[in-house]
Amino acid sequence: MKDFSRQRTILALGTKINVLESTSALSDDNDRPILVLLHGWLSSSRIWRRIFRSLSRQARVLAPDLPGFGRSQALYGSYELASLVAMLTAILDQLMVKRVTIIGHGLGGAMAIGMALKHPARVESLLLVSPCVGLNPLAGTSTRFLALSALGRLRFRHMLGFEATRNLLLKHFYHDPEAVQDSIVRDLLRDLQRPGHRGAAWKALGTHLNPGLQGKLSAISCPTTIVWGANDRMNPLDAARELTNELTSARFRLVPNAGHMLVETRPRSFAHHLAGALGLDLELGDVPDWHPGPPVGTPIVNSQLYLADLPAGTRSERA
Repeated sequence: MKDFSRQRTILALGTKINVLESTSALSDDNDRPILVLLHGWLSSSRIWRRIFRSLSRQARVLAPDLPGFGRSQALYGSYELASLVAMLTAILDQLMVKRVTIIGHGLGGAMAIGMALKHPARVESLLLVSPCVGLNPLAGTSTRFLALSALGRLRFRHMLGFEATRNLLLKHFYHDPEAVQDSIVRDLLRDLQRPGHRGAAWKALGTHLNPGLQGKLSAISCPTTIVWGANDRMNPLDAARELTNELTSARFRLVPNAGHMLVETRPRSFAHHLAGALGLDLELGDVPDWHPGPPVGTPIVNSQLYLADLPAGTRSERA
């Protein structure tokens, strides 16, 4: 990435935040759109690596590691959505950008929505990738215990060894088992070894499971596109249906044969939808894409039937 990006550290609300930025962000070219890429829970700015070069040719791109993830320092306080939105606001202030398009994945999608609600004048448009909105329908009793109790926090701090982490990624994050490479597991565990990061992951889990945005989405005024993996086992399609029921003006894009981490496993399809939503002329020749079949025993989502059942007025398209 040396030829089109760099890592830098900024201080936002007293917290050291690592930002991956395109080298175009260093220029005085004010005609370029500004894209802010927000990753989700148990992730980092690394998830954007396969599309970062293509985006950087067309826009100023800024991809922070959220506090307590990747290379960024952990917060000592709350990880409730309001605190994360305040941090995002401070990050944008430190980067001296006023109006941006936000591309948010999972928890990052919740932050993008929160920013659009809190500071609508600063958000040009949204592209939400399987965003967290309300109570996750997959959050059973054991998951809520893990996320909300002191004993759950203690268990969480000791549960993520190599095999346990791999199994977590296989169960919830990735549709294709072959995508869960050893390097992905090692990178995540290395991040979790940084001071305060396991505690940050535990505190952010509660917000990831329920950021409390249900019933508020109709107040979003900027153009919005929603992209969802048809086989997402983290934020299932029922959540997408509820989201489109509230945000009927949004354009909906369904990517077949893709799970929660479609940004990593279907980068070309994702970049195609991103380009269409934002009006960018992206060069996608060097962006890979895969069309994996579902794991053995995994139900195949009939995306065509799902699309037919979308609310009237919601624009939809398959990859």
